[in-house]
Amino acid sequence: MKHQNELRRAPRLTQTDHYSTRYTVVKNNVMIEKFVNFEMLDLSFQGMGVLTNEPLPVGALINFDINFDGVRYNVTARVEWTKRSEDKYRSGLIFEAVDLELIERVKAYLAEFADRRYHN
Repeated sequence: MKHQNELRRAPRLTQTDHYSTRYTVVKNNVMIEKFVNFEMLDLSFQGMGVLTNEPLPVGALINFDINFDGVRYNVTARVEWTKRSEDKYRSGLIFEAVDLELIERVKAYLAEFADRRYHN
């Protein structure tokens, strides 16, 4: 079995922020809107890891604003997976709709960070 870090397809940066938003799930052909508070644990150009008190349903779409490097971006992400982590839940979110500028800025930040690590 691969180690957690070997499963990742994109490099990540640790980014701890707290967010509150609504998300919609479909249950028995009925759309239900729910509210969630989450802590962003890490960020890549493909998505992010979050920590919540309640499990996020796989496949749910979540829309929220993210602050990165002093700029606010609107993001829609899909819950890819959720697993229990002690008394909370950790989920992986994949970006579905995101400003290209955010993706490019995260890539640039990660490249700069990797370059600094390599040369130190």
